[in-house]
Amino acid sequence: MIIGTKKVRITPEKLVDMAEMAIASEIDAVRERPSTDVLTSGKRVGSPGGDEVHYRFETTNPSLRFAEQCKASMPGEEVTIHPVETGEEAITFRFPGDYGETIAEVELEWENDFVLRCIQESLMSLLDSTDCRERIKRMIYPDSAEVDSAEASAEGVDTEKASADEVGEELGSGRSTSRDTEHDADHDADHDAGRKTGRNSGHKTDSDAHTIREDGMRNQAQFDAIRKAMVQPVSYIWGPPGTGKTATLAYIMANYVLRGKSVLFVSNTNRAVDNGMLGLMDAMEALGLRAITRRITRFGERILESERLDKIHFEQQLEEMMRSRMQEAADLQHWLDALSLPDLTSQQKKHIEDKIERMGGQEAVEDQIREITHKECHAFVQLRRFKVIGTTLARVCTSDMLESMEFDAVVVDEASMANIPYMLVMASKAKEHLVIVGDPMQLPPIAITADAESRLVLEQDLFAAVSGAKSTEELFQWHDDHPGFTSFFNIQYRMQSDLAKVISEVFYEGRLLSAADMVSDAASGTGGNRKLPGNNGSADNDPPQVRTGSSITLLDSSPMRPTLHQDTRRKGFQPVNDVHVTLLNDLVRQLLIEDRVALRDIGIIVPFRSTVWHLRRELRGKNRWYELEIGTIHTFQGREKRVIILDTVMSGEARHGSVHHYSVRPFDEVKNGLSVPRLLNVAFSRSRERLVVLADMEHVRRVYDRKFLGKLLNRLPLE
Repeated sequence: MIIGTKKVRITPEKLVDMAEMAIASEIDAVRERPSTDVLTSGKRVGSPGGDEVHYRFETTNPSLRFAEQCKASMPGEEVTIHPVETGEEAITFRFPGDYGETIAEVELEWENDFVLRCIQESLMSLLDSTDCRERIKRMIYPDSAEVDSAEASAEGVDTEKASADEVGEELGSGRSTSRDTEHDADHDADHDAGRKTGRNSGHKTDSDAHTIREDGMRNQAQFDAIRKAMVQPVSYIWGPPGTGKTATLAYIMANYVLRGKSVLFVSNTNRAVDNGMLGLMDAMEALGLRAITRRITRFGERILESERLDKIHFEQQLEEMMRSRMQEAADLQHWLDALSLPDLTSQQKKHIEDKIERMGGQEAVEDQIREITHKECHAFVQLRRFKVIGTTLARVCTSDMLESMEFDAVVVDEASMANIPYMLVMASKAKEHLVIVGDPMQLPPIAITADAESRLVLEQDLFAAVSGAKSTEELFQWHDDHPGFTSFFNIQYRMQSDLAKVISEVFYEGRLLSAADMVSDAASGTGGNRKLPGNNGSADNDPPQVRTGSSITLLDSSPMRPTLHQDTRRKGFQPVNDVHVTLLNDLVRQLLIEDRVALRDIGIIVPFRSTVWHLRRELRGKNRWYELEIGTIHTFQGREKRVIILDTVMSGEARHGSVHHYSVRPFDEVKNGLSVPRLLNVAFSRSRERLVVLADMEHVRRVYDRKFLGKLLNRLPLE
């Protein structure tokens, strides 16, 4: 295992101690920041159901990430609101009512260290249990815990049988697969083009008697990941964008349910948890499992509007249960109240008294009523009835009900964005299986503490720490050396093939394949060969040179001789590139008018937060393009748009009559290490149909030609 730059053998005790100190440092950093704020111009963005409504506010206050709830003051009213989605530049709150399309202003007050203190308390109790220490050890040293799949099957690991008492449901006919090779040939002949990518039902299991249940649409890597998750104590699944992680995780969880196992499904964000639970419902329905809503629950806040999520939301499930319980309490109270009725005959009174006596007496009935109507007690009991609980990492640490719960299996989505303290807590709750899913070539966790040692612990993802890898090559070598408990999803289904090819070659050693390429030699695209807008300048100021591919466009601004200047109205690095602002304006207009792309389907990504605010004012504000989303790379993590425009912003800076060229941290691996390819990978993989990169290539060649950014941009297809 590696923490920071040193590869050392770390005991679970030592790692927990390091995590505790890092969290303590983060708490100190957070406490130095204000726990009050005033947010303005909140926009209504949806409703999770009932009277509750979501409002989104733009803010860069990082302390709000650690708030469990906030006291919100508005004119004449004070309410409690809950964060449901936090980003680098915006936060969405759940309000207890509808306050119109917009909320002009709200004053907030919160405990800015609440979540961190809960994590700290969870860490402090981990070492009290020998089981927890062993579970942590197998997470950080999975090779020592690895079991041979064939040996596990021979020893009676039943990968097919589900207890009828535990599951109480039956499989629909024709929904299971034993993956025998004879079925391969017959089944492939009937597959459509999409299934010829490997998404078929013909793969072998370790034994025909130990069947993995799935929809017949999993490709080989996905199916193998499900199989490993059923037998290995720890599984690491590396899933690049668009490779079907969510659907495959759903079948992993469904197979656990079929084996009578309890499952905790967690992720960093409510959006990811919502998507995962919807995927699980799809998987269970595909397998013919009935009574889904009695088996799974979505615990905590949710962000997506969905009637299906409403049915499995724990609060709603609890309310339905309480309605029947309250009727039971009312029936009992009826007999107690009957004793006080006037004009009772002696015979009637004797009948009522006998009835109450048979129920244990008046005091016992009163105790029973109190027990029935105690919602918190029933919530605690009800939660333990579910086979699958889906919630966020933070909620696991902050909920009293989840604190003492353990699960047969814990599945962690977006694990490459989860810090090590979170992962220690999740590992401690996994009795039999821990499934760790993410993409270590996407963004890592973030911290705000200035303490260098604490940042090494908090900003390192588990894939890098466990593998000891400091480069993509070393990460793939770790995967290749440990095929028993690691998986790499090698087929993507979302991006256009030409864009995916660039991403594969640059970020994934050429191992990431496109489903479309596996079906047809010629991939279709949406970019075309049209010339993108320039400035229609004069002969001595030629329009930008454009390199185009079917879905990738490199828009070279260097012929327009752009230069940077600093916005002196604010402190710090505030670069403004006026030429790029003009080109962005023209490009968005072309997308709207000529390509008929809706504003909500366009995203502009820039590397600097100050540039975000400048572009929002210059593009969104002046043009009233309010649905145009502009943000940093972190803003778009886990998101996608039909069209993404990546503006690198940087050119030479004009100073005292000359132009100075220099590198900046987001694009220079000397200054920013492995974070550079991760940032660029996220930016490049957000588009579904088309990516446009706006760059001053003369500046790039001067400063980054031998660095990662230069090598990447020079790989873009030229037509």
